[in-house]
Amino acid sequence: MSEYKDYGWEEGATHAHSYLYNDLKAMIGSDKNITILDIGCGNGEMANRLISEGYDVYGTDGSESGINVAKKKNQDRFFVQDINSKLLPIELQDKKFDKIISTEVIEHLYNPRGYIEFCKNVLMKNEGGVKW
Repeated sequence: MSEYKDYGWEEGATHAHSYLYNDLKAMIGSDKNITILDIGCGNGEMANRLISEGYDVYGTDGSESGINVAKKKNQDRFFVQDINSKLLPIELQDKKFDKIISTEVIEHLYNPRGYIEFCKNVLMKNEGGVKW
């Protein structure tokens, strides 16, 4: 696996996932009083951009090198995820998330149904269950 890099997502820059940003932001909506989890955040470019715009976002990834890059911009927002665990990293286990984002992740998984179940369980911690 190659090492993650910080591509410095700036206005007008072309990042590998920049083509997704406007559509993703439209799906998230303008409510910044929610907590978002970016599962498979890679080097944190997407989550860090959302954070810079005032969204409350945390990210997890199975790559320690990716998380190290992400933490350069927001130290307390990114955590290594054990992809074989059914739990979030310990730092996030008591946090309630309103939405989950995950870009270009599912195609890399051996058990996509297990991944969806994991996401459902994370969201179910909110009172009233999943917000569809």
